[in-house]
Amino acid sequence: AATLANNLAQDQAAGNNTFNIDNTRPTVALTYGLSRPVKDADTLVITATFSEAMAASPTIAIDTSGTDLNPAANMTMGANNTIWTYSYDVPTGSASDGLATVTISGTDLALNPNQTANSSTFVIDNTAPSLPAANIVGKTVQGAGDTIALTFSEPIFAADTTWSPNEFSSIQSPDGTVLAFANAGFSYSGSTLTITLNEAAPDGAWLVNGKTVAVTPAANAIKDAAGNALASTKVVGTTANSGDNTPPTVSLTYQPNRLVKDDDTLTITATFSEAMTPNSAPTI
Repeated sequence: AATLANNLAQDQAAGNNTFNIDNTRPTVALTYGLSRPVKDADTLVITATFSEAMAASPTIAIDTSGTDLNPAANMTMGANNTIWTYSYDVPTGSASDGLATVTISGTDLALNPNQTANSSTFVIDNTAPSLPAANIVGKTVQGAGDTIALTFSEPIFAADTTWSPNEFSSIQSPDGTVLAFANAGFSYSGSTLTITLNEAAPDGAWLVNGKTVAVTPAANAIKDAAGNALASTKVVGTTANSGDNTPPTVSLTYQPNRLVKDDDTLTITATFSEAMTPNSAPTI
């Protein structure tokens, strides 16, 4: 009886007779401080949020098409040991352009390694947009405003958020002949900006078939998603204007509207079906 009592007393004294088993690998979700492509002037804060506490600082490696973050770097703990951050200095040069892949490595308190992070890629873009000369296309339109379509090398936006004459220093057609475009219309889709000239005064602007268009963007006025600016240099188009190949019609009226004689002055009025260029008056 004494032996049984002693055994029971020893069992009760043990007290801490349970332990936890953890064979589950922690998950990790990544978020980025900038929700756009990044460029060399940016510092990108990358936040890793784990599903449970980590035993020590996780490491981060970043694989790019150029300069990698390798060897891996330690992350910094955030509000607690489930949240870790790293400030990434985006490398310079177009060699690193494209998709960058983030690898996070860490262990939980049971030393289970984390699973592959979700949202593990972001885009680096150190290349400024361009306007190829062949992508400046002028179209003459009968009875309406002529158009100039500019197709850029990538999607772009107006730095002041609204497409207007502010985005251009000059539009010429042909090269050397300035077009007024203060009252032109602007529309953008995809990578193409379409400018509709205003034939009415005060602009009085139109294109001539067979000529080309030269465009000079304003400085830092047009940018891509990463914030790279289009160069403020003149681009002379290589595509000839075309479109309106229909000759205008003309009707004549006479005043006085009767037989005329040698001492009469006859006023002949020609009315055309569309606007005629004022700097080249019709002849009779």
